[in-house]
Amino acid sequence: MPQPGPAVYRHKPTTITAMQYTPDNVPALRQWLTDGGADFAEDGSHLHIQTREGLRHCKSGEGYWIVQGIADEWYCIAPDVFTAAYELPVDGA
Repeated sequence: MPQPGPAVYRHKPTTITAMQYTPDNVPALRQWLTDGGADFAEDGSHLHIQTREGLRHCKSGEGYWIVQGIADEWYCIAPDVFTAAYELPVDGA
């Protein structure tokens, strides 16, 4: 039933898959994106990835995280936002 006005909601716990974009892991990141069917391109030290919100640009060496969400969607997330929103599960899974 719709609420008559704004209400406070809590985000359901979810598990995502993520990899930080660094100069050292470009081959592994490229393979993961390819295997996952991501629409992406590389331009020197930049990664351009198609997300639900449009084309996003991530620069290697700035700590950006590439995330595959629960519906196999892709995101490029700034390191401060990623750290505030995500953590490794206690069991490591």
